[in-house]
Amino acid sequence: MDKRIKNIIFDFGGIIVDLDKQAAVHAFEALGFEARAYINDYVQDGVFALMETGDMSPDEFCTYVRKKAGADVKDEEIFRAWNKMLVGGRITALICSVIRMPYTGHIHAVN
Repeated sequence: MDKRIKNIIFDFGGIIVDLDKQAAVHAFEALGFEARAYINDYVQDGVFALMETGDMSPDEFCTYVRKKAGADVKDEEIFRAWNKMLVGGRITALICSVIRMPYTGHIHAVN
């Protein structure tokens, strides 16, 4: 029997990484984009859900945010606003642990 790990699935949604979704809402609002309708404590909706599930590319997401914000917002600012929801240091320890694993399968992240 092959005992090697074939796949790893991480549930990031408040399980492995602490989330402060309101921080992301405030960061997007500072860019001129009303994110409150898309982000709440339990689920992402609309373009945020599409981006999270891979049904929208990062370029498409940034273009959408820029259009709705009505401002020339840089991609880095948009990604920084998205990442504002990530808090705590557990993700760093997790990544370091995964890097040290003798592993050749797939890694999946879900939220």
